[in-house]
Amino acid sequence: MQRLGLLRISLVMLFLFGIYLSIKIPPSSSMTPPASFAGLAAFGLFFLNLGRIRQKHVLPLVLIISIAFVSILFSPEPKHYFFDRFKGLLLFSYTLGIAYMFFLETSRWSREQLSNLFLFFIMFILIGCILENYAGLGSISDAFRQTVFASGVYDGDERDMWFSGIIRPKLFTSEPSHVGKFFILSLIAWLALSTYRWRYAFFIVFFALGFFLIRSPMVAMSIPAALLVYFFLERKKGGGVHRQISFVFSLITFATVGVFLLLTFSFTLLSNRVNAVESGSEDSFNIRILTPVFVTGFTLQKSPLFGAGISGTESIWPEIRAGLNAAGVRKANDYQDLDKLLKNVFFMHWIYYGLLGGVIMLFALHRFMLVMGVRHSLFCFLVISVFANTMAGPHSPRFWTFFVVIMLISQTIAREKKKQQEETEIIKFLELKDVR
Repeated sequence: MQRLGLLRISLVMLFLFGIYLSIKIPPSSSMTPPASFAGLAAFGLFFLNLGRIRQKHVLPLVLIISIAFVSILFSPEPKHYFFDRFKGLLLFSYTLGIAYMFFLETSRWSREQLSNLFLFFIMFILIGCILENYAGLGSISDAFRQTVFASGVYDGDERDMWFSGIIRPKLFTSEPSHVGKFFILSLIAWLALSTYRWRYAFFIVFFALGFFLIRSPMVAMSIPAALLVYFFLERKKGGGVHRQISFVFSLITFATVGVFLLLTFSFTLLSNRVNAVESGSEDSFNIRILTPVFVTGFTLQKSPLFGAGISGTESIWPEIRAGLNAAGVRKANDYQDLDKLLKNVFFMHWIYYGLLGGVIMLFALHRFMLVMGVRHSLFCFLVISVFANTMAGPHSPRFWTFFVVIMLISQTIAREKKKQQEETEIIKFLELKDVR
């Protein structure tokens, strides 16, 4: 295991805290990119890893950006909304660039170093939520948020009390859902990368604590993501019938415990929210989950091949309005900034790029995974799909950092497995040489 310098560790920590907080510098400027601290950290990582940049890495990124540009040219009313879409393309390019720099740096870290990194963020969030919920940190967090965020600061404390029984912790972010998203990312990354024997038992403990302290439905998504980790990354080839039976039994046991806890917490801690979802009166669920389904259908009817184009939501306001009404969102006709109401990256992929562009984009992303050393592509796409259903901003730094972290999990496991195989072969060769 190579020793990491203080500068590398500091830049990676600055990058992840920059993604977690997503602060713009200055906050009120419309010209500065989001997650400015992450951008600054990526700039430093660029110089540290300049010698590791390869043409085979860059070409798939160029292809991805080119597909996004083509979606602009073939989108509805390309001239009228070209400037807004081009700004989205620039943001997308910036996002891919900084995510690539983060991946390039952390892909040289060992499995143990990465698992410790994400364990740190698990503990940071859990301890921070305890302090905010029970020790008065909330007032400091709120003062910080009011200072650094020019807009979009969450003010739904009364709603939280009704749905969750507590004022959900924001822990210096603009809204409580961001805490839940980063928690499940850290939790899944730690689970997949840790080699600790009892990691799945600790996962259950961390999940229970996180659900209780954060009270975000986002945390529930860690259960299906963890099952994907177990199914794809824990399964070993060979070993006979007994090993396969043991694997299936362990998977069923883990799934049963996880689902039991999930249902227990949902129908106790979040019972009012569950009842609201069942009655169709929970607008947050209707907007995040149901509305994108309808908008995708309406958009593909209008522009099936290349969708609305990247950042082209202003051109499909009628479709968004129709989607809100179809999803049963209350006072749907009163909403104004309709482009800000699409908050599901999974469906926004198809809204932005259409059927043809969306499939080509997936191919380009798969190619990028392969050249970066990823060997569990299906696992990556499935886990990313889980996260995508909880996130807004398909070209935001937050989502693409999550994307490359899932890639990093696969790349690290494949890299260390290859290293172990090479060491085993060397040992066998030396033993054979001694015998001769």
